[in-house]
Amino acid sequence: MSIAIFIAAALLFFFSLAVRFAGSSQILNFVEYAKVRDRPALHAWVGHRLLGLSAISAVLGVVALRSPAIAIFCLLSFVVAVLVAVSWLTVGAGRFHVSAS
Repeated sequence: MSIAIFIAAALLFFFSLAVRFAGSSQILNFVEYAKVRDRPALHAWVGHRLLGLSAISAVLGVVALRSPAIAIFCLLSFVVAVLVAVSWLTVGAGRFHVSAS
């Protein structure tokens, strides 16, 4: 179980770097890029949050590896962390939109 969390942490790490250094390309599917005023700043903001999520995943993987009795708790904590992070990113990306006024 800890191996799965480590694989997820590695994938999140590489994805966070890809988003962080995406520049002005359209890499995120939950963002309306027509309304975004600063794409590189948005990608940097999202990339940093995803990097934090990959760090949390790595810590949960280490805990699951050292204590197999609570590995399922670590997996459930990982799922909750991903849901919270995705919600945070979706809501927080709105601050990079051009104001309607």
